[in-house]
Amino acid sequence: MTTAVKSPFSPLVLIADDKNLSLSKVNLEKSLRDSGFITTYETSAQQAMRYLKNSVPNIIIIAEELDGMTANELCLYARTIERLKFSVIFIITSTKSYINKVSLEEGGPQEYIEYVEAGSMIYKIKEYYKAYRSPESARILRHHDIELNLNTYRVTRNNREIKLGPTEFKILQCFLEYPKNVLSRDFIMSYVWGKTNPIESRTIDVHINRLRTALKNNPDELPIIETIRSLGYCLRRISEEEN
Repeated sequence: MTTAVKSPFSPLVLIADDKNLSLSKVNLEKSLRDSGFITTYETSAQQAMRYLKNSVPNIIIIAEELDGMTANELCLYARTIERLKFSVIFIITSTKSYINKVSLEEGGPQEYIEYVEAGSMIYKIKEYYKAYRSPESARILRHHDIELNLNTYRVTRNNREIKLGPTEFKILQCFLEYPKNVLSRDFIMSYVWGKTNPIESRTIDVHINRLRTALKNNPDELPIIETIRSLGYCLRRISEEEN
């Protein structure tokens, strides 16, 4: 049985928290997933850093108690990664916390949220995410004549609007975030569905074939997404004659 994207363009969330510690006590991950978010749960700073090197979560939630690094240090690390500059970061603190708070201007999180029950925390996360995801922070990804707007969820090619389902949209976003890389099926699966939602590799192939068809300017055009045998997929370089 495969796991589908729960709702159109569900935010991808990284939760960094020690196993069996603060955030797991309020079942935050389950509550986020029930609310339509796609989650990945890492239980150490090192694991979270490895994930951030290869993925672009919309939201990063860091527990104040984290193995190997403080929450502020992990936040500052994320701020050094250029493609994460639009990610919204939250640090969850306890009511008795004496954490040294760092401002957004200093590389800190968008917000420190007090540790409470899961429902209240998710409400605050949603509200802050909406507020900080303003038109001014809109990001447009491009590859030759293909354009993807992350605020309006609009995809165009040569100014022609292309209608994509939520899964195909996220897969295209993944390719446009890494336009020069060969992407394995495992990498695409983690980016689109999160590490906690394993799916069959055949499902990825089906969605990529749908995306290839949708992106074609004409039936005879070569696919924009190429298959690299035994490795995965990559974007094809488009010649000037094709534009």
